[in-house]
Amino acid sequence: MRICSLNVPWRMVAHDEQRPSKDLFTAHVYFGDYSQPSTGALPYHYHDSYEIFCSLNESLLYRVNGSVYTMNRGDILLLNQFDVHQSLAEPGKPYRRQVTIFFPELISGWSVPGYDLLRMFERRESAFMHLVRLSDEDYEQFQLLFARGVASAQLADAEREMIRRLTIAEMLVVVNRGARVAATQTAPPAASTEESLRLDRIMSFVDEHLTEELTLARIAAEFGTTPNGINRLCRKAGSVTMHQYILRRRVERARLELSSGRSVTEAAFSSGFGNLSHFVRIFRQKTGLSPKQFQRQILERASPTPPR
Repeated sequence: MRICSLNVPWRMVAHDEQRPSKDLFTAHVYFGDYSQPSTGALPYHYHDSYEIFCSLNESLLYRVNGSVYTMNRGDILLLNQFDVHQSLAEPGKPYRRQVTIFFPELISGWSVPGYDLLRMFERRESAFMHLVRLSDEDYEQFQLLFARGVASAQLADAEREMIRRLTIAEMLVVVNRGARVAATQTAPPAASTEESLRLDRIMSFVDEHLTEELTLARIAAEFGTTPNGINRLCRKAGSVTMHQYILRRRVERARLELSSGRSVTEAAFSSGFGNLSHFVRIFRQKTGLSPKQFQRQILERASPTPPR
C-alpha cells in the first residue's frame, strides 16, 4: 500500500462498502455521496490516501484510533492513511455521508509560505482532533465545492483534472478554517458499549506507551485477559490486528517527529522502534518513502521554492 505517484490506484483496506465505479474515479481523487440503511458498525479499516468525511446524519458515532466522536450534520472528519477508523451508525437507520478521497500528490506544491494546505493531515499537533465543526457559511461553501467535484466527472480529461485539483485545494481552505476553531474546543463525549469501551481503553493504553516495548502478553496482562483475548477483540472489531495497529501508530508518530525536524534516528527511537533498520523498512513499507525522502518532501511542501 504505497503512495508514490498520481497513478497509484485507490483502494480501501478491510472495507466492504461499495467502491467507486471507474467512470467516476481518476487515480488520485474521488467524490462519493452515499445514502443507504446502515448495517451496523463497519470493520476497523484505513485507506491508502487522505479522506475528508462529511456526515449528513445527526448523532452519528464514529471511532478514530480509539477515540469516539459524536458527529452532527455537516461535521467533518480528517483522516490520513494511518488513521484506523470505523463508523458506528445505528443498524437499520439511514446512513448518509459524503466522502472525498485524494492523494496528497494531487496538490503537491500548492501550499505557500505560512499556509500548508495539508497541515491537518501531515503536521498534526499533540492536541489534534479529527473532528471539525464548520460554521453555517463554511458548510454551504463546502457543499457547493463537493457538488462541483461530483459534476466534474462529466468533463473532458484535462478540464476535469484541473477542476478537481482546484476543488480539493478550496475544500482544504474551508476545512482548515474550521479546524482552527475546532482546536479551541473539546470533542463531545459519546456513549459506547462495554466492548467498545474496552477496546478504546486498550488503544489508548497503546498510544500512551508507544515508545515502550509493547507485546501482546503485556497488553493482555494490563487488561486481565490473554493474548488470544486481545486478538479476538480486534478481529471482532475489524481485520486490523493489534500488531498492525501498533505499527501504524508508531509510523504516524514518526511522521510527526520527522515533520518537526527531528533526525531519522531520533524519530525512530522516540516513536517506539528499537532498531533503526527495522524502522526504515516499516516506514517505507507503510508510506512508500524512506524517512529521509518523506522529511524532504514535507519540508519542501511547507517552504516551496518561490518562482524565479
